[in-house]
Amino acid sequence: MSDLQAFTGGPSVIGLIRRFPVPLLVAGVSLVANVWMGLKRQSLGDEPFDPAVLACFFVATACTAFGERRGPGDATRHGLALGGAALTFALGTLGGLAEVELGLLLVASLLSAAIAVAGPGKEGDAVTRNANARAWVGAGLGILIGVATLLAFFALAGALKVLFGVKVQGIIPYYVSCFVAQAVALAGIPRPDQDADPFEPGALRLAIVWLLVPLAGAYVLLVHLYALLIPIRGAVPNGEIGMLAGALGVVGLAAWLAAHAPDQGRPRHVRLFLRLFFPGLVLPTGLLAFAVYERVAAHGWTADRVTLALAAFCFALSIGWWVARHRFDLGTRSLLGIGCAVLLLGTVGPLSAGALTGRSQVVRLEAELAQAGVLVGGVLQVGERVLPDSVNQEVSAAVDALVEAGETWRLERWLPEVGQLSGAKYITERLGAQYIGPWDRRRAPKRQAGGGEAPSPPATSIRAALPTDRAVGLDTTGFTRVRHVVFVWSEKGMPQASPVPIPWLEAGWEDGLAIDLGGDTRYRLAPLDLLRVKPDEAGVAGFLDVSGPARRVRVHVVQLSLRQEDGAPPRLQKLKLLLLEGPPG
Repeated sequence: MSDLQAFTGGPSVIGLIRRFPVPLLVAGVSLVANVWMGLKRQSLGDEPFDPAVLACFFVATACTAFGERRGPGDATRHGLALGGAALTFALGTLGGLAEVELGLLLVASLLSAAIAVAGPGKEGDAVTRNANARAWVGAGLGILIGVATLLAFFALAGALKVLFGVKVQGIIPYYVSCFVAQAVALAGIPRPDQDADPFEPGALRLAIVWLLVPLAGAYVLLVHLYALLIPIRGAVPNGEIGMLAGALGVVGLAAWLAAHAPDQGRPRHVRLFLRLFFPGLVLPTGLLAFAVYERVAAHGWTADRVTLALAAFCFALSIGWWVARHRFDLGTRSLLGIGCAVLLLGTVGPLSAGALTGRSQVVRLEAELAQAGVLVGGVLQVGERVLPDSVNQEVSAAVDALVEAGETWRLERWLPEVGQLSGAKYITERLGAQYIGPWDRRRAPKRQAGGGEAPSPPATSIRAALPTDRAVGLDTTGFTRVRHVVFVWSEKGMPQASPVPIPWLEAGWEDGLAIDLGGDTRYRLAPLDLLRVKPDEAGVAGFLDVSGPARRVRVHVVQLSLRQEDGAPPRLQKLKLLLLEGPPG
């Protein structure tokens, strides 16, 4: 009997193919498609780890393992696996899921496989744990063998190139090693007759008892200590509760499931962790729910906040499971089922991450734009406006959330061309606001609960831009050269010019432009003077002609961003120019 035969309980490779034809078919089709596309573009892509394809693989594996333990014929079992894989693929590729929803679908499919490897019925926690221990060890072995296969392929390809001058595409070994890892992982899934034997290798026991459980226990204590400091500080720090409580729940639940072995002796610290983890999860769950509520009340739903809300809901249901487990004879598979169901709730339907984000952020945008006078009677009135930075931040954040969730189509009632705009920056500018990126928003003053901003020097932004879909209609008579230049100023006032600096042109965020016309002639344009050379209402860029001993220059201001604080002169933030240069005249 070969090693693979002993590991799978079947006749070697042929037995593996007969046992898991649909998961291997999914992996094989993915292999062929990826190799073909990789060779076509001569570069690696992300396809081997595409969430939709991996979800298909996990669902096909789950259906096969479930059917195997339930006892239907081979045709029924494999048909169930094929149908589940096809449905998952259609949902992942044709369902219009956002990136975060694909991630939730992937984790839900993985949990379904963890449930299915123990089969239907009430076999008990020991069977569930033994089956999953074998499956997870097999998955880890598959990853190691996949990496070893990749290294072996690279060594072979190097030898062929050195000895015989034969070049092997590096793309092929990469995808083949992914297929090998998936096949070996399938070989690690136990058969029903292997569940009775406890399975916990020494290395796995060492990692669970002396690494995973102590780390999870320390994390529980750390989060409770952090919670005690909140009343002392008088506020919940922004962005920290979600990370701490969410990570505690995920790591703690994984440690609890891994350490939960009623048929085996455990050290005292493990038994203490198993007894106190779920009571210790109550406070972090409450903190997480409170933090999500505060953020949603202030800024609406986003994909990240929906994920955190799902985590809080899952943790609350898990605590309920722990309370009711003895009364209703609930096993650990039902705990895995809770996580799977909650993740699917956030993947599709009206409560999905994308749907909640889309509805919430459109309402937020409508309120901000209407209050700023940009949206009047449901119609955008975009023009030269002075918008507070707080409005620019809110509009930029809302558009970022819609782009991330794939819900920008909801803006078509205001921007029919939104489907042709790429990126949050262009959508934000079409809505009449200046785009402020996530990093700058984190450092900007935050709004107070009453809607105002935290104390800081009041500032406004002035924006004037030439619409990208309009031609400038340049008159180049008398000019010999056309130049484009963009200046962007940092917080320290240092300008960066793109694509290349122009020797006779200088720019300062307070001084404006200085044009060297030759000799002792220099023409200066202050920031407010540049504002007067802005594009007109028809979208045609204004211009200014200046001439000196060495050259004649026509300045078109295509885009301009100014920042002005009370008591201080206006400062340039971004300046985009189109310059015509010619002989003096």
